[in-house]
Amino acid sequence: MEVKSRQELDKLVFKRQAERVESFKKLREEYNLDNDAASQAILQLDDATLLAKLRGGSLKATVVLKAYMAKALQVTDNCNCITEFIPQAKQWAEELDMPNAVKGPLHGLPIALKEDYDVEGMDSTLGFAKKLYQPAKKHAVLVKILRSLGAVPFAKTNVPQSLLSYACDNPIYGITTNPKNKFLSPGGSSGGSGAIMGGSGAVFSMGSDIGGSLRIPAHFNGAVTLRGTVDRLSVRGVNACIMDKLVGAVGVPGVIGNSASFVSLVYKELLKDSLQNKEDPRAVPIPWNDELYLSDNKLRIGYYTSLPFFPTIGDTGKTILDAKAALESLGHSVVEFQMPDDFHYIGIINALLHADGGKIFRELFHLEQIALATKGLVANAYAPEWKRKLVANMFPIFGGSSKRGAMLARTMLDARSSDDLWEKMYQKKLVRNYILDKMEEQELDLILCPVFPFPACKLAEAAELLFAVVYTMIWNIVDFPAGVLPFGVESGKNICAYDDEGDAMLKMAKESVTESAGMSIGVQLVAKPFKEELVLRVMTELEKTSKK
Repeated sequence: MEVKSRQELDKLVFKRQAERVESFKKLREEYNLDNDAASQAILQLDDATLLAKLRGGSLKATVVLKAYMAKALQVTDNCNCITEFIPQAKQWAEELDMPNAVKGPLHGLPIALKEDYDVEGMDSTLGFAKKLYQPAKKHAVLVKILRSLGAVPFAKTNVPQSLLSYACDNPIYGITTNPKNKFLSPGGSSGGSGAIMGGSGAVFSMGSDIGGSLRIPAHFNGAVTLRGTVDRLSVRGVNACIMDKLVGAVGVPGVIGNSASFVSLVYKELLKDSLQNKEDPRAVPIPWNDELYLSDNKLRIGYYTSLPFFPTIGDTGKTILDAKAALESLGHSVVEFQMPDDFHYIGIINALLHADGGKIFRELFHLEQIALATKGLVANAYAPEWKRKLVANMFPIFGGSSKRGAMLARTMLDARSSDDLWEKMYQKKLVRNYILDKMEEQELDLILCPVFPFPACKLAEAAELLFAVVYTMIWNIVDFPAGVLPFGVESGKNICAYDDEGDAMLKMAKESVTESAGMSIGVQLVAKPFKEELVLRVMTELEKTSKK
């Protein structure tokens, strides 16, 4: 469907919004937790107990779906995390309740999907009006496999327009907020998936990660996730890869859950029997490695608490040290690790993002309303080269840091020829080799580090403080598996002492997190490529220490 004007797009948006309001209204009449003690009891069950009752037959899939539909409606009324409910979900649950139905290992679990996952008959818009009313012809490979394992996908979750933000809003479905504090961001780009987990509206949710898009929402919402190595999970039908022309970063699907042990269970089932490779030849046929996951060998782990480009704020550094102590109490050896120059690799990232001078962004946003989450991105895409050079030279005068702000403006011009682009790709490889060499020199199995320099921040600043992703984006650039689990809580007592170095970006961050007292702080664990099981093993061990 070719759209030729902004007015046509606006009509499509208005039509979808009206349909959504009417659909949610009808669903609220059917699914309501008021005076429903049975549903409320189901929602109190932990994931393992719920699954055992479903598989054992003492709970029906339709009954559990009813409870979670009601809860999800309640959560989305609070924070606007769901774009649409999946019409086939009720039928899928009914089929699972039939006599002699094939019962998979995830039998009857109600799960949510990020809006970029294709579901037959539904749109995957990524927040772009021009993608409305273009329903997918078949399920994403992961959706198909999750269904074969017995899960019941029942809702699609909100995203920032284009997915390139850790704010979460778009002109079609609006702004998603943090379910624990409506003034804070839920993270992004899997912001709706993080928010529905933060509000306990699904057993687990599927998302995707281009530069931290699973890990940041998990961190902001007190959830658990894993960004795996590229092609360990199938990307077929997961539209995080709209940036196919973008070199340097690839979208990776993943699970956001309530616990490391349960996320591990889901990964194990997804990786069994090369199920994905049969559907998608690009998915590497590496089976789940139980020996690696169940091993009790003591490990050697590197750690760092902060990065110079965007130093950690408040209790984030302390949380890393608490996790270090917990790992040492388990018998692991934990030693300091020196990361490569983060000013250098954030410059590589920025240069690669803007290597085409903004052409791909201009194509994506043509005729579209622009969300708050992406206004800066679009402004950069349309800025002429002379203006970028001027900003690079004049940035200190406007209150920015000459070291940070001018560098970011300048790197937008750094990969504009084929020679420059090749050089940046080569530099990216050198960063990867540096980390691998350092890990081998220190005989490290894993790295413990922050997820982000601060906990959930104010809604507006999420779009402005984009380069706080320095802590997550590095692992996408070098393609290492990285997991996140909650391990601390922001007290708010140490924010005032933060040294903002007179930097406008750091000043904004310091102000933004003053609202974040009481919010979760996650830790990040990273391993060498294709060692997802090792990351999940240590996350599960850490989780047990935090619950003692």
